[in-house]
Amino acid sequence: LNDLKSIWLDDKKREDFLLDLFSLGVSPEIISSILLKRSDVDGFDVLAYVAFDAPVISRDERAHSLIELKQEFINSFPKKGREIILDLIEQYRIGGIEELKPEVFKIWRFTQKYGGIRNIQKALNTEKLQPIFDKLKEEIYEPAGT
Repeated sequence: LNDLKSIWLDDKKREDFLLDLFSLGVSPEIISSILLKRSDVDGFDVLAYVAFDAPVISRDERAHSLIELKQEFINSFPKKGREIILDLIEQYRIGGIEELKPEVFKIWRFTQKYGGIRNIQKALNTEKLQPIFDKLKEEIYEPAGT
């Protein structure tokens, strides 16, 4: 399960892994809709359930857990930065891990609310956004209390 998690947290490894699965005729989305009859579950949780009999955790449950149980991470940002992090968590809840990359800040919702990438970098107190996305993904997939 830890190997799956390390693959899932790395955008390139996850992309390659999913391409390998697709070439074998395996699709986490199809498994989710047919086997689990759910569309609110990340591919990671679908694969963890099928391969390791892990409990199925919805994106909503993961987002809620992060917000409720991992305040230290969220509070490590300045006030405006916390608002951005909460919006990113909501974006994950809606669209999954594929939404958690710097390009998400180009979508209308973020540009309208924050006025562009420079304002977001300033609010998050960083020039480099990728480490924030990497940490956010780790926090989403790491059980609370660890």
